[in-house]
Amino acid sequence: MRPIVLACMWLLASMGCALAQTMSEPEALARAEKFTDQVVRVIPQRTDGMADQAVAGFGLIVGERTGRAFIATPYHVAFGNERPSSLNATPGIIFRGEQYTTIQARRLPVASPTDDLAVIEVALPRGITLPQAPRVEAAQLPRGTWVWNIGIGQGWDTPPRAGGLDRDEPISRWRRVGGLRTPSGASGGAAVTAGGVIGMVLQDAGDYSLLLPVERIVQLFIAWNLPVNLLTVPNQAVPSPQATLAPSLPPPTPRGVYNLLSTFGHVFERVRADYVDRPDDKKLLMAAIDGMQAAFPTAPSTLLAGTPVQQISNAANVYAMLAVVGDTFERIRGDLSTYDDDVRLTVAAINGMLSVLDPHSAYLLDPRSSYLDAKYFDETLAQYRGEFGVLGLDVSLEGGLIKVVTLLDDSPAAKAGIMPNDIITHIDTAPVQGLTLNQAVEKMRGQLNTRARLTIVREGLNRPVEVSFTRETIRERAVRFRLEGGDVAYIRISEFSDQATQGTRAAISTLNNQAGDKLKGFIIDLRNNPGGLLDQAISISDAFLQRGAIVMIRGRDAEETQHFNARPDDLSNNKPIIVLINGGTVGGAEIVAGALQDNKRATILGTRSFGMGTVQKVIQIDPTTGLGALRLTTARSFRPSGRFIQAKGIAPDIEVIQDIPAALTGAILRSESFLPGHLKGDGQEATGSQSYIPPDAKNDKALNTALDLIRGIQKNSAYPPNPRLGVPN
Repeated sequence: MRPIVLACMWLLASMGCALAQTMSEPEALARAEKFTDQVVRVIPQRTDGMADQAVAGFGLIVGERTGRAFIATPYHVAFGNERPSSLNATPGIIFRGEQYTTIQARRLPVASPTDDLAVIEVALPRGITLPQAPRVEAAQLPRGTWVWNIGIGQGWDTPPRAGGLDRDEPISRWRRVGGLRTPSGASGGAAVTAGGVIGMVLQDAGDYSLLLPVERIVQLFIAWNLPVNLLTVPNQAVPSPQATLAPSLPPPTPRGVYNLLSTFGHVFERVRADYVDRPDDKKLLMAAIDGMQAAFPTAPSTLLAGTPVQQISNAANVYAMLAVVGDTFERIRGDLSTYDDDVRLTVAAINGMLSVLDPHSAYLLDPRSSYLDAKYFDETLAQYRGEFGVLGLDVSLEGGLIKVVTLLDDSPAAKAGIMPNDIITHIDTAPVQGLTLNQAVEKMRGQLNTRARLTIVREGLNRPVEVSFTRETIRERAVRFRLEGGDVAYIRISEFSDQATQGTRAAISTLNNQAGDKLKGFIIDLRNNPGGLLDQAISISDAFLQRGAIVMIRGRDAEETQHFNARPDDLSNNKPIIVLINGGTVGGAEIVAGALQDNKRATILGTRSFGMGTVQKVIQIDPTTGLGALRLTTARSFRPSGRFIQAKGIAPDIEVIQDIPAALTGAILRSESFLPGHLKGDGQEATGSQSYIPPDAKNDKALNTALDLIRGIQKNSAYPPNPRLGVPN
């Protein structure tokens, strides 16, 4: 209860604790509208004297002194996209429909990779009265407080308002991200509540905005002896800045490097805002510096007294930490000669930062160019697990070597005899040691219709084996099916692509028509299925359920929990179902198996699944520069019973161990619990299981056991399951 008590004390003077918690949205909006005039329109001007209308934004009126107003705005708004080498441009200011003369503009360092702050000093006509607004720290607001953006990029020419009000989500959805995060808004616009101003939009990032907190703006103004008397704190003195800033202005950052720092800033903000667990700022930024120093070990920053990592450890807040990262970046790039080296430095910082997260979170680049263009981003969205269209492999990087996780059915790699858990040591006779995963992927892709030569090491073999095959375009069918003996429907789902549900529904319909009244049951084969799209896993589960829960997806906070339930449309007509799983059953395939098992709709047969119970989102970081995308773990998945999938997997109702040829004894797939840095489940974690499937169906023990159970040749108490023992619905 203490945070709410403190929040009430903070807001008591202006609106009252009870009012803050019970005010309706219309009442809050009516109070917030009075702060609209605190925002002005800013028109940047290029060094050639022409107005740069394309990047017009807004500014926040902060203080007044002797006939002059002092306006805060993002640096890129004040000086346009050219980033002039000198501060001789004079941005224009429009206030209440009138344009005012700019006396000067200066830059204040924010200590953020995203952007700095500009202060515009404007001459005021005699007799004009400027608005005042209380400033409010967002951290002190009660949960559920309404927040709006002033200046949303629409209606800029409509006086007297700067841009109107745009309703935001309640403050309970916000994150602290080196500023704050709001929905998309125009740069320089303000975020306000019924009680006052909480910050200014430092930069729009597409689907969200970075908000510079009002307390940080106040710190900067006071440190530079600038007035803050138009942003007031009722009944309280203006707080002193936490740190004294250097009196000299640093030179503006070149445009190209600005983009790189912006990219790092975007990744940092998204990790802080969206990662499934709240990350440690110091740990993230220390790892970023470690990544830069590892990429450029002879850089002068490694020779400083008091290393940057130690400086971050001693920093008082995230702004000071970001300042250390920015300083390290500049010191290292001082020894670099090309922009490509700057890109490498940025990527090293990002990869270092992500290395402290789980193994499924990664920074994605097109290895052919170090950038992520629209085409490659589309490929990443469709196949973000690392599959390559010309080989049919899904691999991971483990101990500096490339390890095969799963293979697509009938792919060139599968036909050549490559198996899950194989270690790839050479690609076309060149060693993979020292390559990044992206670099190894690109070398394996090669050119269509050329020969690929891979050297593999397999447990149980005394020496490496070389395999070769032709790279070709794979038109993988996500769903294959057949009627076994005229009475059992067999459906093999190899991955959850965007066609999986459509293919599964078509298979059910076709097999029902083929078998007619003779159909005794269904076998759903999810072995070596690497997962895929969450919505496909949910809809395929729904196709076999009449009712009941399918999966619960839980993000960082309780209010982000999503429940997915079945609709009454069991396409299998309540026929018995057996689901086949093994150590290569991953992610979305585990969601399907868990849903059918917990609802007692199917019997699970085989060996324990992989145990990946997390959900990833692929986010393009900066579409304007094309520099990369972020694959980020944003949630955990839970079975209908509430049990963890993560690091545990799905245990079969009937365990069937496959006979493995002596030469293939290494076909045991390591589970999620073996991956370094994996997110923990609850209680005892489980190990992996075998992933070998015999190429000849007559040797497939799991498949033949399932056929015998459905036909009544074998008996087992777990088949068929009793639906009355399923989880309560």
